[in-house]
Amino acid sequence: MLEKLLPVVDYVAMDVKCSLHNYPGFVGFSKTDDIASSIELIKAHAADYEFRTTVIEKFHTDDEMHKIGSMINGAKRHTLQPFLPREDLPGMEYRTMKRTSPDLLSRYRDIMAPYAEKIVWKGKQ
Repeated sequence: MLEKLLPVVDYVAMDVKCSLHNYPGFVGFSKTDDIASSIELIKAHAADYEFRTTVIEKFHTDDEMHKIGSMINGAKRHTLQPFLPREDLPGMEYRTMKRTSPDLLSRYRDIMAPYAEKIVWKGKQ
């Protein structure tokens, strides 16, 4: 479906939540080949695009960010977003988890810099 849509859309934003190895446990999605091929299709054929990662301090590590970087290597844009706890999140543990710190987002911006032309940091304090 994505391949058919790319010629007719102006912009694509794709969440890359974690490394492919961690998708089944973290997200509950096991078709990691589909994720990898979607990333490659977007990089090769999208008019404009970004990949986004919402950083969760308890999960994302320097190593995990490097693995995400390897997945999107050569991308136009990667956006880092802070995790924001909310009452409507499905997992109780996420409702009370603290917001991602600006210091961690800053460190991950530096880690991700070699992997994308532009790193965007949303939610700066």
